[in-house]
Amino acid sequence: MALSAVLTGSLASPGISQTTNTPKNRIPPHFAKECAANIAKEYPSIKIVGPFSEGSFASPLSQWVAKGRVVVIAAPTISTGLFGTSKRAAGCIYDIRDSALVFRKVAGPTEFPERYTRAPGDPP
Repeated sequence: MALSAVLTGSLASPGISQTTNTPKNRIPPHFAKECAANIAKEYPSIKIVGPFSEGSFASPLSQWVAKGRVVVIAAPTISTGLFGTSKRAAGCIYDIRDSALVFRKVAGPTEFPERYTRAPGDPP
C-alpha cells in the first residue's frame, strides 16, 4: 500500500514526449497493444498519436521506490474536449513479479504533463 501511495500521481513524461527522437527503449508489441486496448477502454475519447516508450517518475523518491519493481510505458496522446485540444500522454503501469510484467492500472493523461512538441500522429 505504501508503494502505491508513493507512486500515485507522480509520473513524469515518457521518454519521447518532449523530443522528436525515436524512443531508445523499444516496447514489445504485445505490451503496446495490451496497453493501447486498456487506454481505449478507460479513455475512449483519447487518440494515441505516437509510439510507446518507457516512462519514469517525477520525484527521486518515487524513482527509487519503483526501481526494479514497477515499469511504466506511455505514448503521446491527443484529445479534444470542452477546453480545446489537449496534448499529453497516457500509458500503463506494470508490476514486476517473478521476472514478468503484470498489468496494474492505466495511467491517464492527467498523470502526465502537457506535451509541447509534435508527435507523429498529431494533426497539422
